[in-house]
Amino acid sequence: MMGAYCRGFDAHNHFDAPVFDGRRSEACRHARDAGVESWMIAGADPENWGRLVQCAKQTRGYAVLGIHPWWTMNLDDEQLQTQMSRLEQMTTPWGIGEVGLDYYRAKTEGQRARQRL
Repeated sequence: MMGAYCRGFDAHNHFDAPVFDGRRSEACRHARDAGVESWMIAGADPENWGRLVQCAKQTRGYAVLGIHPWWTMNLDDEQLQTQMSRLEQMTTPWGIGEVGLDYYRAKTEGQRARQRL
């Protein structure tokens, strides 16, 4: 009964994920019925930024783009700089998200240093 008493804002979801394909509108409707008025869709991988921005527009949410620490290990320095420059040029993101230190997969000091970059 949250919707009857207060308004909500989902600060982190992945409505752009393929698991929502074909049922994204239904999921958004359920969220709104529960009192969640809007949301930030967090971007973890530069390859999905375009899809995420489209999803945010379609669902009336907000795009929050970034590179999750797990993905930084898949990019060399030049690729990482290219993606960061691309992010700086984009006007759509409402914020920067999915960033920080996540040492679950980073086992070596080199991998951890890359995340701190």
